[in-house]
Amino acid sequence: MNCITIDDELNALNLINGYINKIEFLNLKGSFQDPVKAVHFCENNDIDLIFLDIYMPDISGLQVLKSLNKDPLVIFITAYSEFALESFNFNVVDYLLKPIEFDRFLKAANKAYKSFLPKNIESLNGEKNTNKNEYLHLKSNKTVYKTLIKDIQYIESIGNYVQVYTIDKKITTYFSLNQIIELLPKDKFLRIHKTFIINLDYLDQYEKYRVKIGSKILPIGTTYRQHFNQRLK
Repeated sequence: MNCITIDDELNALNLINGYINKIEFLNLKGSFQDPVKAVHFCENNDIDLIFLDIYMPDISGLQVLKSLNKDPLVIFITAYSEFALESFNFNVVDYLLKPIEFDRFLKAANKAYKSFLPKNIESLNGEKNTNKNEYLHLKSNKTVYKTLIKDIQYIESIGNYVQVYTIDKKITTYFSLNQIIELLPKDKFLRIHKTFIINLDYLDQYEKYRVKIGSKILPIGTTYRQHFNQRLK
């Protein structure tokens, strides 16, 4: 998610920017003490999420949102609780009161990502249905990899992340298996276990309880075995 931060206090900006840099799925595109400059930046760039202070000189955070022609997700960050009710007239994900601990910040960021991801998946599915998406953009450690779908051999779930194994690399990115399988062609990719999705084009061998892709042996889960056998028939 492309995001920006807006706060007239430099120390607050530095703290929030540091938090953002710790979170894999956030990409900090700009940081502003001047809300007017921030509004101009938003109008000329694709911004998915704004971390926004409410009480600022000259123009408030609420006025910033009213002036935008776009509708990004918003997380308010403020020392004042009395604006909470009015703030939820906008596309507000969360309302954080200063001082903010990282665990509370991460919870708010995860809420924003869950709101953002279905829209992103829907867009990519639209491309998939017209056979336009031959690749995925996978972000790992602030680097985005343009990954050809046909090069993906299998995918492994690791907590809130997945590891995507291609013919030449391994990419760790923030997805669940349920989310990423929706982006993949159903005639090629099959879930065989609660932690594995395979590309059938790379299936070398299979037995009752396992498959082999290259040199890697992967288990077939009990609840997935019947569907696996049906697909291979």
